[in-house]
Amino acid sequence: MQTWELLAHGVVQGVGFRWSVQMLAQKMHLPGSVRNNPDGTVTIVIQGTPSDLVKFKAELPGAATYAQISRLDTKVLPDMEQMHSFHVLY
Repeated sequence: MQTWELLAHGVVQGVGFRWSVQMLAQKMHLPGSVRNNPDGTVTIVIQGTPSDLVKFKAELPGAATYAQISRLDTKVLPDMEQMHSFHVLY
């Protein structure tokens, strides 16, 4: 089990992106969270097997109809407690 933090840049706020992220994560049975940042980016924290996380990251750009991800930074978060569901944070 790994935890990744993804930082999405581009047109990712005000276009239903967080809800699309949540739907994709729930479809893949991956726990985590998503939140808007003051600088216009969106932070996604997601847990799963490395192969599931690679698949999630690959499917993410196509999951949101109106979002336009220009860059997706990835950071592995070590020693995170296990999460059990996916939440949109405010």
